[in-house]
Amino acid sequence: CVLCLTGCGENALRYEKMRSANGETVKNWVVESYEGVTAEVKEAVPDHLTVELYNDLEQDIVFEGWDGVYMERDGGWYMVQPPREVVSPSVDTISEERWQLPDNIQSGSGREFTLDFIEVYQGLTLPAGDYRIAISFDLSESDNDDDRLEIGKVWLDFTIS
Repeated sequence: CVLCLTGCGENALRYEKMRSANGETVKNWVVESYEGVTAEVKEAVPDHLTVELYNDLEQDIVFEGWDGVYMERDGGWYMVQPPREVVSPSVDTISEERWQLPDNIQSGSGREFTLDFIEVYQGLTLPAGDYRIAISFDLSESDNDDDRLEIGKVWLDFTIS
C-alpha cells in the first residue's frame, strides 16, 4: 500500500505505510539495536543526516550502509521512498567501492557518516518531522575463512525542524 502524503505528483516523495504481519498499521514501533554499537545524531537537516557511529565492542566493525528512512506520521510509521522506482547507490545497496575501501571503525572509537537525502531522493529534501533510520555494520572478523557477513544494526531516531 503506497500513500502520497505530500504533493502527490511526479516529483513528490512517496510514503509506504508500515504494516505488521497481520496487516495492521504499525503504531508503537519498538526497535532493538545491537548492544555495544551506538549512533549519535551530529546534524539532521532537510538535505542530509550526519551521525557518529561508536564501536564499544572488543572487535572492529565495518560500516555497511543505511537501511531505509522512516517517518512517523498520523499515528503510524511510513518508509520514505523516492518519487520514481530506481535503485539508489546510497541506501540499501553496497557499491563495489565499499569492498575496496572498507569503512572500518576500530574498537573503542567512533566515525562520522553522512547520508545525502538529495542524492537518495532524486533531488528532493525531507520535510520537517520525526524520523527513524537503521545503520548496518559488519561484525565479521577479518581473519574469518567464512565469506558470510555477520550484519548488525543500530537504530536511530532523529528530528528535522
